[in-house]
Amino acid sequence: MRRLTWLVLIFVSVLFLLRGERFIRANSPTFDEANYLIAGYSYWKGYGFRLGFEHPPLLKLWWTIPLIFLNPSLPEDTQAWAKHDAWILGNQFLYDGRHTWQELLFPARRMGMLLGVAMIWLVARWATRLAGYSAGMVAGVLVASDPNLLSQACLLCMDFGLGLFFVAGCYGLWEYVGTRQGFWFYFAGIAFGFALASKFSFLMCLVGVAGGCAYFVFYGGRLAIPSTPPEQEKTGLVALVPVALRLGFCVIAVLIFSYFVIYADEFPRGLKQQFLRNSFQTPRYFWNGQVGTGWLVYFPLVLLYKMPIWLTFFTILGLYSGWKRRDVAFLLLPATIFFLLMMASKINLGWRVVLPVYPILIIAAARFLGQYHLLLNLGFIVFVWLFSSRGVPHSISYFSEWVSPERAAQSFGDSNLDWGQGLISLKEYLDTRGNPSIYFSYSGTARPEAFGIRYQRLISWGQFDPSPEDPIDWRGPILLAVSVNNLQGIYLDDPQTFAWLRSRQPVSRTDGSIWVYEITNDWESLTRCQDLKVSRLPTPLEN
Repeated sequence: MRRLTWLVLIFVSVLFLLRGERFIRANSPTFDEANYLIAGYSYWKGYGFRLGFEHPPLLKLWWTIPLIFLNPSLPEDTQAWAKHDAWILGNQFLYDGRHTWQELLFPARRMGMLLGVAMIWLVARWATRLAGYSAGMVAGVLVASDPNLLSQACLLCMDFGLGLFFVAGCYGLWEYVGTRQGFWFYFAGIAFGFALASKFSFLMCLVGVAGGCAYFVFYGGRLAIPSTPPEQEKTGLVALVPVALRLGFCVIAVLIFSYFVIYADEFPRGLKQQFLRNSFQTPRYFWNGQVGTGWLVYFPLVLLYKMPIWLTFFTILGLYSGWKRRDVAFLLLPATIFFLLMMASKINLGWRVVLPVYPILIIAAARFLGQYHLLLNLGFIVFVWLFSSRGVPHSISYFSEWVSPERAAQSFGDSNLDWGQGLISLKEYLDTRGNPSIYFSYSGTARPEAFGIRYQRLISWGQFDPSPEDPIDWRGPILLAVSVNNLQGIYLDDPQTFAWLRSRQPVSRTDGSIWVYEITNDWESLTRCQDLKVSRLPTPLEN
């Protein structure tokens, strides 16, 4: 049984890498990737941590390791460099240097894909320790086949790294209280350090971990630092003080080293920026046809809409089955507290914000399935893998099988559906139409012209460069392409800018993030497009 589990996990890890490569090549740069890429590379080149300081540096350093060997040039002689504007610098870095954007971005994305493989094996191991090899096998396949996790692993996305290290730290504590081996205690401390060095929202995860530890001790569990003699172990909540101090030391040590020690003072600066970000501009999110400042019910509903239907079903069954005290303390409770805190925060950027909860749900589902016969689980594995191919390679815009494309776009936006990733798919569609010049309202920081798209720019979000003047050919078909985020009006000054299109059927939804409309001889639409033309747009930091 052990050998079969290993073989299955190795097999699905290879398939995950193959799917990941397809995904990497099929998706244009998402909104934040150029920013993260130049920031991480500048750290390695010795320019300090002033670019992209709004997130800790660990993942940016990890992603850009391949660029050390590629040695691309940095746009140091620009005005944006003097202003430390990572948005504009990232755009220049990707498109104006001697290397193509693919040569710069694809190796970085592959580094993230390796973290995806680590997630497969971590979740499989925890499920195995909980419920046996059959459960571990199912858990690994559920991670490897999940379109949502695939997309986040293969992008420069902080949330996937946070989720990986958070789950690793919780698993370390779970093993430690069960085995009393000091290795697992320090494994947890280092993993939590990696998590905090990845994203500031780990502080909310930390509240969940503290709650889990308190629950474990309050209900009779014993938790002490390694090598403490049994007779010296404290009882009750006071026992958590030395544990917290020792774990905290590990976390802080990892954090300091992630800033190369001498730049550690950048951490509080970035943390302050995160706390004050809503003071600069009112946050705007989209849910159920509305643009607003956030909703309490958003995250439960977005998980329901985004999770594969079979995972939802077995997760519910798994969560309602019996759990041991240490499982509740270090598996369920930290994730639950984090989830509730994120609900209360109303940072409704997308399901990725609560990604650290997702692997825990998979473990719960696998634990339930692990109690059934091996042949049933093997059949389930084959079923899951075959049906999960539906979202590849356009899995950013994946929604559960019961959600239609129209319903998805009416319900959720932003990185759930449209993260600026659809330029390659749009170009492929335009090629089938003879690559005409189009009217285009794009939500993203990439350059459409770098993908061979000929267009007249309409009011958009995230563009840095002057609009190209590629005239519309009035003799041929005239097309209008609109990013879903702009169709919903999330970030536009007037959310109703493209409301007139919402009741119309597009001729193509490309990868799901950009919808294309035929407007030949549609004089109302043509007039509107002429009115919405722009020559320059503010950057995300100016708007």
